[in-house]
Amino acid sequence: MARLPAKEKHDEEVRRKVLMSAKRLFIEQGYAKTTIRQIVDDSGIMIGSIYHFFKNKADIFQSLMQEMLDQSSRLVKERFGRESAVIQIAIIFLIEIEAIKSNKNVRDSFFEGDAMLEAFEHRIDSISHLSQQLFAELLPSLAYEDYFARTLLIHGMMRSYITSYYFTRKVQTKLSYGLFLRMVLPVYGVKEAEIAVITARIEALHQQIHDVTQDLITRVTVR
Repeated sequence: MARLPAKEKHDEEVRRKVLMSAKRLFIEQGYAKTTIRQIVDDSGIMIGSIYHFFKNKADIFQSLMQEMLDQSSRLVKERFGRESAVIQIAIIFLIEIEAIKSNKNVRDSFFEGDAMLEAFEHRIDSISHLSQQLFAELLPSLAYEDYFARTLLIHGMMRSYITSYYFTRKVQTKLSYGLFLRMVLPVYGVKEAEIAVITARIEALHQQIHDVTQDLITRVTVR
């Protein structure tokens, strides 16, 4: 691989330091309680340099969420590349749910971050493009706008599902996964007869999905 010019390498190192510090602070104390000043102090990067790479704290958060989605997609392709596109996209959603519910500050940061319209729209856009790539052969007639609308609906269901972990009444995880899949899969045109088969397959992959989730959490939380 070609070596980066000195300035590009320096810029990448600065950007990485900022993201690593922000990631740790978001996980430890949540998005709302983290300030740009704290990121400056933790990273050792001057505030002017931070604003050279990021518009604001929301932009930093958006970059971290994109990084998490990219890593999740790579892991799913590596571990579940032989599965159908439908199963792969379902696993990506389930991994996201598992990763977010595993840590309260991660979960809080997810909700706080999604409350910012620009970050939320970027997230839906990224997942929509990913879905379009996965379903290129299965659903060639669907336009990007169709994927965007479907992703928006699914993301709303996911947000509601994750909210249930704040309830005093505990929801049976396995039952909820089944319900979630029965609601999500038809959005991608999966027929009723196929849903039970796909759900059973995903349940059979439960331990592998759990392992990949833990791998992802390690990658996004280790400094």
